[in-house]
Amino acid sequence: MPEQLFLCGLSSHQRSEYDGGCELKLNGPDKNIRLEIDDIRKRFLTIEPPYLTDLLEIASYVFAADCAVRRGGITFPRMGQDWRREFRMVIAVSEPSIWEEPSLTNALCEVLEFLSDDTWRFEFVPSEEPVSLQDYLTPSTAPFDAVEEEASIILFSGGLDSFAGTVHELNTTNRKAVLVSRKIFSGIDKRQRELANELKKLFPKRVFHVPVDAGLTIKSRAVEHTQRTRTFLLSAIAHVAATIEASSRILFFENGIMSINLPISGQVVGTRASRSTHPRSLLLMQNLLRRLGEQNVEIKNPFIWRTKTETLEALKSEYERNLIRRTVSCSRTRNFSIETPHCGTCAQCLQRRISTLAAGLSTHDPGLGYEVDFFEGAREKSDDRKMAIDTIRSAFEYRKLSEEGFACGFVDEITSVAGGFPDKTKSSIARNFVDMFRRYSNEVREIFLNAAREKVEAVVDRTLPTHSLLEFVIRSEGFLHDEEAETLTTETPALIADEEEPPLKTAEASTPIDEFRISLDDQRNLVRIEGIGSIKNATEVILMKLLIKQREEDLKQKLAPENYGARTAKDLADAMKPVDEVGIRKAISRIRKSITEGYEML
Repeated sequence: MPEQLFLCGLSSHQRSEYDGGCELKLNGPDKNIRLEIDDIRKRFLTIEPPYLTDLLEIASYVFAADCAVRRGGITFPRMGQDWRREFRMVIAVSEPSIWEEPSLTNALCEVLEFLSDDTWRFEFVPSEEPVSLQDYLTPSTAPFDAVEEEASIILFSGGLDSFAGTVHELNTTNRKAVLVSRKIFSGIDKRQRELANELKKLFPKRVFHVPVDAGLTIKSRAVEHTQRTRTFLLSAIAHVAATIEASSRILFFENGIMSINLPISGQVVGTRASRSTHPRSLLLMQNLLRRLGEQNVEIKNPFIWRTKTETLEALKSEYERNLIRRTVSCSRTRNFSIETPHCGTCAQCLQRRISTLAAGLSTHDPGLGYEVDFFEGAREKSDDRKMAIDTIRSAFEYRKLSEEGFACGFVDEITSVAGGFPDKTKSSIARNFVDMFRRYSNEVREIFLNAAREKVEAVVDRTLPTHSLLEFVIRSEGFLHDEEAETLTTETPALIADEEEPPLKTAEASTPIDEFRISLDDQRNLVRIEGIGSIKNATEVILMKLLIKQREEDLKQKLAPENYGARTAKDLADAMKPVDEVGIRKAISRIRKSITEGYEML
C-alpha cells in the first residue's frame, strides 16, 4: 500500500510546501476532527505544560489517520501488502524541538508500530495557529474535597473487566478513581455514565468520571474500524488527567487471555489480533510518557495474569455482582440494543459468556441479553461459526499441550509478552503464560461438562440443535486427539529457563545447532526464522528480502565468508524508497533486537 501523507494543523502557508496529502484540523470552522474532554476538575486548569497540548493533538491526529485509511481484507491474498499501511505525518506543534529529539521520535514510532503493525514517519513544524489546552477541556462543576487522596487514572470502557477492575482498585486501596471513557455512541455512553454513577454511590467522593469525545467528524467519516491506535489516544488523555491530578498511576484492566490475544485461527494475522492492552504496548507507551513528563508515570494492567473468570472475583458483594448486567462487552456496538446488548458471536461476547458461566454468575448475566445463545444458538454466518469453533477448539488444545508444546506453538507470543516485563525473568513470564492458559482451558472444559450433564437426554437421543457449539464439542471428542498434541510438542525447541529459577520441564539437550533456517512467506508477507519467530513489519520484511537476495548471490558465486557483499544504509534506502536512511537504520535496530530476544528465549 502506498505511503499516506497527512498534514495536521498546518497553516495555509505551511500546507503549500507539500504536494497533495490529506488535511486534518482540530480547530477552526473547517475542522474535521473532534476532541473534547468533559468534567476535568476546575481547580487544575492553571496547569498547562505546552507538551501536553502537543501530545493530545498528536494522538488525535494519529487516531484520525488510522480511521481514515482502509486496510485490506482479512483473507490471505495480498494480506501483507494490503493490511499493513505506511503513514507520513506532518504535524504542527508548540514545541517542535522536544518532538524532534531522536529518542522521543523513535519511542513514538515504536509504540505506534507495535500497536498498529503499520509504518509511521513524523515531521514536526512550528504551530502558527497554537491553541490552549483549555480549549479541549470542559471543566466540571461538581464539588470536591479540599483534602484529597491520591488518584488512580483508570481507562473505563464500561465493559466487564474495566468495571471489575475499578471495583478492585477502590476496594483494595484508598485512592480516588478517575474514570476516563471514550464516547462511542449514545447507548454505550449511557451505560458508562450509569455504571460510573453506581460506583459513586458505592464509594462516595472517590469516583470521578471523565467522558472523552474524540475522532473524525461527519465531514470526514471513518472508513477503518479496527482502531489499533486507540490505546495511544486513551493513554495520552489519561496522561493529561494524571498530570492534572498529580498522579503517576494509569491503569488498564483487561484479562490476560484477551490482552495477550493468542491467534485462534491461521487467518488471524498482523493486527487482527489486537494489541490494545498487550504488556509490550503498555510498556512502550509508558516509556514514551516518561520521556515527556516530569513524573515517573506507571502504566499497568493488574489483571494481566488473570483469566476473565478470575477477574470476576473482584466483585464481592451481591450489589456489585448485580451490576454485571449493566456492563457491555460486545465489540459490535453499532447493533447495540437495550434488550440484547450483546451479539453473542464476537470474540468479546464469547469470552464474557465463558467467564460468567465458569464463575457461576450466569444469573447476573442473563442469556436473554445475547442475540445468540452460547451453547445452542444457531450461528447463521460462516465467520461467526468459525469464530466460535476456533475459540473453543483452541481452549481445548491448551490443556493438552506440554510446556514444550506451548514453546513450539507460541514462541512469538511468549517472546513478545516477555518484552513487556523487562524486570522479570523470561522463565517466570513463560510459566505465568502457560499456567494462565491452562486454567482458562480447564474453565472452558468445565462449562461444557456442566452443559452436557444438564442436556444428557438430548445428548443420548442426539437431539441437540444442529451446528450448536455443544453438539460440536460432544461429537468432536474435544476437538484434538492426544496423538496430535504429542506431535506438536516435538517440532521445535523448548523454552530454557533462567538459571536462578526452577526450570520449565524441557526435553533432553540435543546436538548444538550451528545453522538456522530462514524462510520467506510471500503469501502472508513475512519472514520466518527457525526457532525464534516471524518478522512481520512491512519495512523490515522488504529489508530482509534484500539482504537474503544478497546472501543467495554470494552463495551462488561460492564466495568465502570474508568476501560476502555488504549493503550500506544509504544503498538500502535507495532500493527501498520512500523509506529514508534513518528509517532503514531504525528497521535494522528493531530486527537485531527482535532476533536477540528470540535467541535469549531459546
